Amino acid sequence: MHYALYRKYRPLTFSDVVGQGHITKTLRNQVENSQLSHAYLFCGTRGTGKTSCAKILSRAVNCLNPVNGEPCNECEVCKGILDGSIFDVMEIDAASNNGVENIRQIRDEIVYTPIKAKYKVYIIDEVHMLSAGAFNALLKTLEEPPAHVIFILATTESHKIPATILSRCQRFDFKRLSVKDISDQIYKILKLENKTVDDKTVRLVATLADGSVRDSLSILEKVVEAVSYDEAEALLGVIGRGKLYSIADSIAEENIDALYKFIDELYFSSKDLSLMINELTSVFRDLLAVKSAVNADILDKSEEDIRALKALAKKYSYEHIVYAMDTLFEASNSFSRSPDKRAAAELCLVKIAKPVFSENNDSLVARIGKLENQLKEIVANGVKISANIQQNKPEPTPAAPTQREETKPAPKPVREEPPMPDFDDSMIPPPPGEYLPPVPTDDFFEEVEIPPMKEDEIHEPQPEPKKIKENKDSSENATDDGDSWQELLALKDIAESVREKNRVLGALLANYCRAVYNKKQIIFLCNNDRDLTEIKTPQSLAAISDALVKNRRIGYEVKVAKGNINEYIKKNSTYDNIENNGLFEFN
Repeated sequence: MHYALYRKYRPLTFSDVVGQGHITKTLRNQVENSQLSHAYLFCGTRGTGKTSCAKILSRAVNCLNPVNGEPCNECEVCKGILDGSIFDVMEIDAASNNGVENIRQIRDEIVYTPIKAKYKVYIIDEVHMLSAGAFNALLKTLEEPPAHVIFILATTESHKIPATILSRCQRFDFKRLSVKDISDQIYKILKLENKTVDDKTVRLVATLADGSVRDSLSILEKVVEAVSYDEAEALLGVIGRGKLYSIADSIAEENIDALYKFIDELYFSSKDLSLMINELTSVFRDLLAVKSAVNADILDKSEEDIRALKALAKKYSYEHIVYAMDTLFEASNSFSRSPDKRAAAELCLVKIAKPVFSENNDSLVARIGKLENQLKEIVANGVKISANIQQNKPEPTPAAPTQREETKPAPKPVREEPPMPDFDDSMIPPPPGEYLPPVPTDDFFEEVEIPPMKEDEIHEPQPEPKKIKENKDSSENATDDGDSWQELLALKDIAESVREKNRVLGALLANYCRAVYNKKQIIFLCNNDRDLTEIKTPQSLAAISDALVKNRRIGYEVKVAKGNINEYIKKNSTYDNIENNGLFEFN
């Protein structure tokens, strides 16, 4: 029967566990010194060795011949626990056994002593999946279990476990493994399997494992027969760092054609575009780290990748990298809801390449940072070119020594004055009589007789009689001179008060109506018949009256008319002093 690699090479001793020395050393010392706890809690991400350490601990505490706290795996008890024939060690999956009755069954069983082993060990995997009632049932048992019972709880989400459970357990946090630790473990397994895989493929597998040894072995089984690195990439469905660096370079150069060709290639290759978004986010994260002069060991990348990232980071500013990461995060969150994932991916890359297409502040900062980065490159290149010119400039050849001669100062140029013209009679001006008009004599003025005015023609201008403007729908109180009617300047406040009861009426008054008042009468003027009909309803008039009272305008008669405010108030009329205005009298 074929066993998966992660099952075939599961650690059997504490020393076989990869990258968790801080935990295995403590557990080994506890077993060797017989200082065991009644409950353990193993926390960490998937594939970091939680369940393996729990099984090793269950054999170590029951082993008949332990060696330095390690199980021998040769005695009867160790073999029985390994093949499952000894029922004193129980492994329970809390994801499928999360009810109160399952915990009650455990509580009823623990009162009995173990059959063959020294301790009864209960390994509860994914303990955070237990229900609230199950946790309450487990609480008392976990606090004071019998001396022959040990609980080992394992979880990937420790924040979901109640604090009352956490306080009763010894907690051990399993760390995520580095790419180097996983790569070393892969090389050991390949040597045992007599297989050969190139270094780039091994590093790719270790990177995709994301800190999990179990995931790395599952991925290794897919590519262990791959001929080349490119074939391994095709089998795993990844895009590859080389292509991602190329697309990041195209973004920096604003090569939109390359971006569309890249998405087109991924789309017709049936690649997951959301995976591309995530991998490109990882590339920009590395660029930000390199740009910030972070230690290269933090990136956990090969030297080839570090060199490529440093060369690429010179083309980006801090602001552009941060803007790109924000845009990628936004695209990743909305990708699952997008009806056209191809268009969403294209839009994301184009927005990163050309921040001018985006209108938020981050894009503006990215554009400014990009210009600053380009200006720095221009200045640096200019300094370098001028330095090269100075370096390559030929030295002047020394002139042959000559006998020194005394030089006389050059004479100053003499300014030549233009010659004066000869004087003749034509230069004498003529007498004034030839170019001035003649002086008028007394005969030039003639007497004009003005006829006297008749008495009936003598009159003073009289004022025109006042004309009363006709208004079809206005009130009879509308007058002609415009002095007695004033515009209601507080219409906006009244409309806001009306809006609380009738939003449509309030918007109508605020946007399409004006109002005038005279003594104790207010007329609301409408633009058209539709507005007039809407406001003339009894409900509308009642709402307007209530709004007037709310604004401390009491005792006013409300009317509605169709017309223009200029029919009531002339353009040249002035408003009365507000202190003398009766509309602002308070009750």
